[in-house]
Amino acid sequence: MKLFFKKYSAFIYGLIIFRVIVIVLTSFDFIYIDNSEYLSNTLSFFFYWMLFSLPIFYFPFFKKHLSITLKLGTIILLFILVIINDINEGVVDNPITFIGIITTGLAFFLL
Repeated sequence: MKLFFKKYSAFIYGLIIFRVIVIVLTSFDFIYIDNSEYLSNTLSFFFYWMLFSLPIFYFPFFKKHLSITLKLGTIILLFILVIINDINEGVVDNPITFIGIITTGLAFFLL
């Protein structure tokens, strides 16, 4: 049992970090959680718990394969920049967004 907790402690750390961030964001009114939406809250809880826990769990892999990690981080950053550009432009069917999303997808599959 002790070995089990040692191996999967990243999921406990991810849960703690996630809950602290949710508490801080709700206390400053950055996010609102509707308590009557059970399915939505449950699905978002598990998704974001895994989103916080999996990078902690796979940190030794990321550390070992640093070049792949940097390439993947660059692709994620490019995708975030494309989405931010699309939000700020306000142009319907922005061709720059299409080109950016296609480039990001091709770079991901090339990796």
